[in-house]
Amino acid sequence: MTEKRDQILGALARWANANGIPRPKDQAGMNRLLQRFIAAQPAWFEIPDDRTTHLIDDGATIQIADAKVGGQFMDDWDQLLQQRSEAMAEAHGDDFNRDFLLSGKEQAELQAAAPFARTNPVSVLQGILGGTANVTQGTSVNIARWEGADAETTAVTVTLGPVETVPNLDGIDANTLFRPYGIIQWGTRGFPVTAQVDIGRGCQFTINASFVNLSLAMEANTALPNGFLGLTGLLSYQPCVRTQNLTRSLYVDGLANGGTTTDLVIPRFAKQFTLWRSDARNAIGIVVEGYAGSFSTIYSFTRAAAATVAETAAMTPLPLTGDSVYLRLTNAGSSSTNIVVVFDLAL
Repeated sequence: MTEKRDQILGALARWANANGIPRPKDQAGMNRLLQRFIAAQPAWFEIPDDRTTHLIDDGATIQIADAKVGGQFMDDWDQLLQQRSEAMAEAHGDDFNRDFLLSGKEQAELQAAAPFARTNPVSVLQGILGGTANVTQGTSVNIARWEGADAETTAVTVTLGPVETVPNLDGIDANTLFRPYGIIQWGTRGFPVTAQVDIGRGCQFTINASFVNLSLAMEANTALPNGFLGLTGLLSYQPCVRTQNLTRSLYVDGLANGGTTTDLVIPRFAKQFTLWRSDARNAIGIVVEGYAGSFSTIYSFTRAAAATVAETAAMTPLPLTGDSVYLRLTNAGSSSTNIVVVFDLAL
């Protein structure tokens, strides 16, 4: 190490003599001279008459590094290790502060690559931002995916809808059921969360992430005239203003009378729900359940029978507590009925 230090000081002395700079009288003067010397060199430079020693000036520290095989520049992996080591030293051993410092360097590199106002992240061309698919009942089709760096975390708008702007009525009859939904995975640092949302006649919402995966899906209990429905999904990088709640509807077809029950898993991000019947003359018992080793009742409610087949009053949404996991529905009426439970999502 002393030999390399002497080599650097020798190079510094030769540079100062060549530029007519007098020898400094104190340590402060030596520091200023060293700064001028480094500023006059490229970021990576070779010390004269010593081809195995280099100075590295990365804008934060000045270090001595051995020559690298294949050239004087580091490969990406070695550079990453060096940056993490320097950031950890600057962060005094704190992991979070280290990651914050690293993200700042990444952001600076992004700005250097495109120093202008932009709405799309640099990695946008590496992703697939949308498409269309003919989705059959009980299946899902992956339609869009984008993975960026952590520093590219941004507002991503998801748009979902049927391909047709006007429904094609050919072949539609009383048995036709359209029940499309979207599956969205998103997150930062590669840890995704998942949500399902009704597509209906179309919806749009904004999430914040550096990773998004989007699929189009159709309920298994669906009846389509052509055996499929054309759906589309896409990602964009401007937030939208949404005026209605996103929903996820779960369907129970033909729940028999006489106390027959069925259980539904509460969708992720659900905060409240309403229940609708095809025959309102059947009372429906609702039990909201949690699970802590065994099922436990959180609260129960009865959707009272109406005098007519049609619902005569809207149901006030029922809230879901933080430990709600399942809904148990019981048909306490005298005939079979179809049920739709509509969950409002906190998205």
